[in-house]
Amino acid sequence: MSRLVFKQFINEVKAQIRSKEAQQFVEAELTNHFIERKQEILTEGLSEIESEKKAVEQFGNPLTLGKKMHQIHKPKVDWLTIGLLVAVISIGMVTLYSLPTFSGISSLHYVRVQLISSIIALAVMTGIMFFDYRKMERYWMCFLFVGVILSFLFFYLSSSRNGILYLDMRYFDITFWSINLLYILALAGILSSKHLKGFMKVLLATVVIWLVVALTYFFLGSAMIIYLATCLIMAAVAPMERKRTFYIVNSVLLLVGSTIFALFLAEHQMERIVGFLYSEDYADSYGYIYIVIKQLLQEATFWGNDQTIIGEQLPEAHTDFIIISIIHQFGWGFGSLIFITLFAFLIRTLQIVKKTNDPFGRVIVLASVAMIGVTSVWNMGMVFGLLPIIGIPLPFTSYGGASMILYSIYVGFILSVYRRKDLVQHQISRAV
Repeated sequence: MSRLVFKQFINEVKAQIRSKEAQQFVEAELTNHFIERKQEILTEGLSEIESEKKAVEQFGNPLTLGKKMHQIHKPKVDWLTIGLLVAVISIGMVTLYSLPTFSGISSLHYVRVQLISSIIALAVMTGIMFFDYRKMERYWMCFLFVGVILSFLFFYLSSSRNGILYLDMRYFDITFWSINLLYILALAGILSSKHLKGFMKVLLATVVIWLVVALTYFFLGSAMIIYLATCLIMAAVAPMERKRTFYIVNSVLLLVGSTIFALFLAEHQMERIVGFLYSEDYADSYGYIYIVIKQLLQEATFWGNDQTIIGEQLPEAHTDFIIISIIHQFGWGFGSLIFITLFAFLIRTLQIVKKTNDPFGRVIVLASVAMIGVTSVWNMGMVFGLLPIIGIPLPFTSYGGASMILYSIYVGFILSVYRRKDLVQHQISRAV
């Protein structure tokens, strides 16, 4: 009979909680507390039935407790992050609309495609936000296996389009950036795993990182820097017993890898480095693009320039160099808006890392922030002549449906973690 009393108590508590996910969490925690309190009361000499009744009574009013649990654990939507994201996307579309027709394609075409991509991206982001990210943690081996299989297919079946490798999947194309997402999820699972300990975790994480660095270099070239930086940032917050060993091992591998990279630079890579370092001396060849960028930025005023950038003057004005298009067309005042908005977006997402107690959630959020942040910083650095140009678009602003959807997946992970950040064990203990 007392068990029925506890079941009725639980049902009354759950009736005050709207989220099914929170209901399951609260039920599990209250059941644990019920068992613990029952065992304590049994030591006082009461019978089992009397102990169970008294344990239920100590929880208090089920309606009051249920409302308290609902306030603590109700899922939350981070509207600030979503608002900043929509603002960044909108700035990109305004810029695309202002660009002239070049390469035989009107600006309206770019805007239409970007608008459709943005709608799909926001839908994907919303779907992932409602998905419980914690379910992915145990499947890191599956992510790794699928990533290796797709990499194998990519090696043999990919084709080039406008200098970018794609894997044709009939109804859609896959770039290696998408495959890297699987490796990041696998690495997040490895780094936060409670079953992998000590040197085994260090070894497995290191193997995955440098395997994919090699693959990324093969398929994406210098863009491997983005992936490597993201992985090392993920490791910084991961629960790892031998973190010092991890960084020593990976520092040695980084030194060895950098030496090998320098010794076996391809001709086009050497040209990019020379053009970056000595643009004035190679203004007619390797350094031409740097000279053009510098000239366009010098022409820009605070309020904008009446002249528009034509595609022949600045290739990829709608993708890799969209910041220059923004500054040149609308001025440094409007250009600063994109910097402030992106910076605010990254700061906001970093705050979510601090508020997340789940190790896997922390690693996932930081991986997403790092991927978006490092890419953004590199894009801004290369258009201002601080970093070499390696063909990296600006997230959510540059034209490109595939990249828009890919980065929206990372934002979806961030929102999924934020939505569940209050489902932590100690909060129920305090509330009860």
